Amino acid sequence: MLILGIQSQQERTIPVADVLVIAGGGGGGSQFNSGGGGAGGVRLIASQTLTLGAVYTCTVGGGGAGGNSANLTVSGKRGASGINSSFSGSGITTINTTGGGGGASTETASTGESATSGGSGGGGARANGTGASGNAGSYSPVEGYAGGNESGASAHTAGGGGGAGAVGNNGTQSNAGDGGTGVDTYNSISFLTWLTATSSGDASKVAGGGGGGTFGSITAGVGGAGGGGTGANQVSPINAGNGVTNTGSGGGGTDRNGTGNGGNGGSGLIILRFPGTYTAQATTGSPTRVVDGGFTYYKFTGNGTLTA
Repeated sequence: MLILGIQSQQERTIPVADVLVIAGGGGGGSQFNSGGGGAGGVRLIASQTLTLGAVYTCTVGGGGAGGNSANLTVSGKRGASGINSSFSGSGITTINTTGGGGGASTETASTGESATSGGSGGGGARANGTGASGNAGSYSPVEGYAGGNESGASAHTAGGGGGAGAVGNNGTQSNAGDGGTGVDTYNSISFLTWLTATSSGDASKVAGGGGGGTFGSITAGVGGAGGGGTGANQVSPINAGNGVTNTGSGGGGTDRNGTGNGGNGGSGLIILRFPGTYTAQATTGSPTRVVDGGFTYYKFTGNGTLTA
């Protein structure tokens, strides 16, 4: 006999979820025209059939720290890579995304640390001019794009970090490279309504690359749409902008010898979408549950679990 108000396991509908996974963004580099951080990888996998009673784990990657221009080690001036995110559990293939690459740094005109690859790659700097590659997980469709290159010639402005939607822009003689734009679509599936319903993203996108840093008063790179941090020059601001929290965006690069830091990458995000009105048997990590437009969303801004 069933007790009134309690739903048996047999009566529960087998849940089918669409899953959006975003990794943490990379930090921007510091000192002497340093590159913007790359955005974390973005993937959306539809129609994942979950097992009733099984526990599914959401691992949300943090953003990489921006480079510290006062650090006595060259490697400390390069932006740190973002942390991977994943969704895993019984009966499904784990959905992974790769943290964004750190922006390159320059110790002197000819020495420094190269940008690192990631979901999207970090931007190139004066001493290490080439932006790093994106789509480190070798996914199809890609999870992100490469960082932009340093301008060369006299200005040596840095490249912007790659975004989940486009390559970071190259530096030019008049301004550092802007970060690559973020996305609201993956594999021809739009998740714009997801972002709206759950109050997520920035400028209706996620995972923008960080803008590049530049010398003197030359215009610094703007962060890519979706939350990328803006780069800095030697005039204002002192520190580059951070990637927006829970967008997986890259931090901006800077050029403020000894005092300014690269921007931190934004942390990642996981959103599960279920058709109709759905309530999980249990959750941890305090996800936000939203019912909107005929769907139920569970939004994880940090690590947690969902029992189907």
